[in-house]
Amino acid sequence: MKENLHLKGEKLKVLLNAHRDKFSCVIQPPLSLENTFELHLSDSDNIVSKIDPNNADLCWQVIKQTLAAENKVAAIGGYAEKRTAYRINPSLFGEDEDERCIHLGVDIWMEVGTPVYAPLDAVVHSFADNAGIGNYGPTIILQHVLEKQPFFTLYGHLNRQSLIGLYPGKKLKPGESFAAIGSPAENGNWSPHLHYQIIADMMDCSGDFIGVSTEADSEFYLTLCPEPVVL
Repeated sequence: MKENLHLKGEKLKVLLNAHRDKFSCVIQPPLSLENTFELHLSDSDNIVSKIDPNNADLCWQVIKQTLAAENKVAAIGGYAEKRTAYRINPSLFGEDEDERCIHLGVDIWMEVGTPVYAPLDAVVHSFADNAGIGNYGPTIILQHVLEKQPFFTLYGHLNRQSLIGLYPGKKLKPGESFAAIGSPAENGNWSPHLHYQIIADMMDCSGDFIGVSTEADSEFYLTLCPEPVVL
């Protein structure tokens, strides 16, 4: 089973590279190296490293001030990073050797209410409000197909209004707005950002999927969840 999922992830990575030009940006304006600020939470000297992760508002103020000073529209980062911020909730992410700390998606930090757009033709696979400190908050998972291979994109830390009117099977066109970034009060108490993740197989999950793995499982999950196309 695990070997088949690993192969599915490897095949999806090849397909994503072959079809990069078909993807619309999930955020507007389209993100580029020129208009984004790289924020690596794994860097011990990053701009929010001295701030308590529980203080989401202060983290966002620092990020927002940096974006303004650098004339950037968004901060991005996170894929395959080893992070310590998840220690805010050991009951969710584990601790010691079982700690989940390897990030499986890309984070895009922008203002609360920033619209989120479908990157390809899609149908809604599932959605849920994954409430609780450190969790996704409102989450939407879309299903897509490339060369007859289905795969999925997950959008976490949305606002609750994003879930209104959704139903499994609802069709979305590329570039269609379907959600918006949530506030810390809605999104698991994180500074406002979108968690964007690609998934080769949902493994029978619905409305939720692991977004941070243990180091021991990271090779498997990083293959199952190839790096999203964001720039």
